[in-house]
Amino acid sequence: MDATNLDLTPEFANAPTNLLANPRIGERLEEFEPREVHRILVGHYEIRYEIQESTIYVLRLWHTREDR
Repeated sequence: MDATNLDLTPEFANAPTNLLANPRIGERLEEFEPREVHRILVGHYEIRYEIQESTIYVLRLWHTREDR
């Protein structure tokens, strides 16, 4: 898919910057302990990510209408 075709809301477009500034802002998912996995909701999307030292890894991104 061509990224220029995506209709991103400002909230979604700003999510990476906000996440870098506040990596622990998302809800911590205890089922992944001892890993530090969090989730945030951005508009109609859920982003799951893992914090390892000073690096943030995006693990999953999906629309909340999907059955996941």
